[in-house]
Amino acid sequence: MSDAASIRSTRSAPPSYSVALQHSIQEEEEPPRVPPRVVTEAPLIVLAPPTNSSTETLVQATARNYSANVEAITPSSSDVEARGPFTFSPFGPNAMLLLPHALSSNSRPLYHISVSSDCFRPQIYTTTIRRGTEQGKVIAEIQRSILQDDGYRGTVEYTGSRRPKVAYLDSIHFQRGEREKLRYEWHFDKDIPLLWQTICSGKTVLSVQCTRFGVRNPPILATLHPSNKKGQLQTLDVTSEGRPYMDNIVVSCLATEGRRTTKYDR
Repeated sequence: MSDAASIRSTRSAPPSYSVALQHSIQEEEEPPRVPPRVVTEAPLIVLAPPTNSSTETLVQATARNYSANVEAITPSSSDVEARGPFTFSPFGPNAMLLLPHALSSNSRPLYHISVSSDCFRPQIYTTTIRRGTEQGKVIAEIQRSILQDDGYRGTVEYTGSRRPKVAYLDSIHFQRGEREKLRYEWHFDKDIPLLWQTICSGKTVLSVQCTRFGVRNPPILATLHPSNKKGQLQTLDVTSEGRPYMDNIVVSCLATEGRRTTKYDR
């Protein structure tokens, strides 16, 4: 074979196996082309606040909303937000809730109030006051006997603070005057003694007003409207001056009504 023929055959010869294999490996190792991902923004999810808020949080939130929106809301709705009337509504066989006014924008209960008796001494009852619902924090307990001369001294215990305080009812809760002009003094908190005064028409109690004891011309802090007929619910009005003392007002109101409506105290 001539040199020219040898050159032509070499140029037209197929590539060697090693070269072909190298090209095949390079093709397999080349990553596939992936189209660019379109990132969409996730929708914003807003979680609702928990329903079991404490009364202190509820009162503060109501006060903030009232201050911020006092010019934007009607006088009637601002009034019910600030002072009520709040309603003592039955809740089961031995409990009740203190509920905001029906026109209030916040329908959560302020207090859960339940009553239980001692199995060994059934004449002794315990009233437990919680903030919010029945799972709320206990702020106070009132223990008293429904009998007059059984020798039991009723007690009230505030458990909502860091240091629970206990006192005998006959040492802090005093009844003054005749039935139509009953006055009940509440001296549990020495800094803020309270006075509950009955307002009557004849022998019918129209309301019981709460003011600060020992102060000349004191402002009204709260007014309880007792039920005078079957099916009527008792309501509690709390003024702006009384809102900072809400716990003390509710506890003393329950103790006063329990004593005022007990037969031997009439």
